[in-house]
Amino acid sequence: MLSFIENRIVCIIEQQPIFTSQPVDVGPLFSGTRGILQCTASGTPPVQYKWLKNGQPLTNKSTTNGGVYLISQADRSKDIGHYQCIAENRLGSVLSNKAHLTVAYMDQLRVSYSTEIRVKSGRAAVIKLPKIYDAYPAPTIEWFAGGALIEPNAKFAITKDYDLVVLRCDKADEKSYYVEVSSIHTGARIRSREIRLYVTDNMIFNDNFASYGPFDSSDMASESTDLEFVVKPTDSIAKLNDNLVKFDCIVNSRKHPLDQIEINWYKDHQLIDFIKTKYHLSSRSLEIISVTDQDAGVYTCTAKYNVILNQPSDAASINASATLDVYIGSRKKINFF
Repeated sequence: MLSFIENRIVCIIEQQPIFTSQPVDVGPLFSGTRGILQCTASGTPPVQYKWLKNGQPLTNKSTTNGGVYLISQADRSKDIGHYQCIAENRLGSVLSNKAHLTVAYMDQLRVSYSTEIRVKSGRAAVIKLPKIYDAYPAPTIEWFAGGALIEPNAKFAITKDYDLVVLRCDKADEKSYYVEVSSIHTGARIRSREIRLYVTDNMIFNDNFASYGPFDSSDMASESTDLEFVVKPTDSIAKLNDNLVKFDCIVNSRKHPLDQIEINWYKDHQLIDFIKTKYHLSSRSLEIISVTDQDAGVYTCTAKYNVILNQPSDAASINASATLDVYIGSRKKINFF
């Protein structure tokens, strides 16, 4: 636009809106607290702002006092979603990136699950995590035995899905087990019913009991073996920059001390050096932090005894493998070896 001021020509450049700041993710908010979404744009005035939630207009009214959208009391049922800002003037409009707003919650679910488990002496019992909650963000999950908090050790393992594994069961393990789920965001705490573990010396199970652990049609035939997988690594899919991927490898021994079991991990047949690589060994799980495309591949755990044994049959190792696929956008990265 040209403007004449006191015989001078002044050139005024008009411009459609350009964002100088875009909305960012908000939350998790506590229920009932305030949340603010904000965007700003430059351009030929007046610049007006509108907001969308999940692609739908929040209001037909435009505002020129800054691109601020205020949530006075966060409500999970109506406020969770993706928000976008529209900045517009008479020359055009521009749509912002999506910002995700979340509200913390934890609800107790009424589900049925067995409260009695029977396992053969020397075998492992897997006590499944009862799905007694629905929560965001992920809550803290803790297992207890006889009222005491369980920490993973040679006797107990906790899977990536928070199932409890009791290894090499004996009469001392006949206790009541329960899980507590708590949220630091809401203050809520949920406790399961007690699950009683019974250890038996025979393979006969009463229909009133649920059996957990590596019992299947081949169980009788496997009595001659010692090392056995209780939980094997399973195939996994990740996206680039995912925070964490875990592979479980939980092994039981019926004849020898559990601390004599040595577990090694391989990637694409190469032994993983946990000192020189990004991989982390947590209890009985392999952890991959901040996933990159180079993490795609086949992961194998092997188990063997770390001492010399009298029985040659006990010296054999066992192994199990799982594949990690890493997606870059919609494209899958495959490593060849």
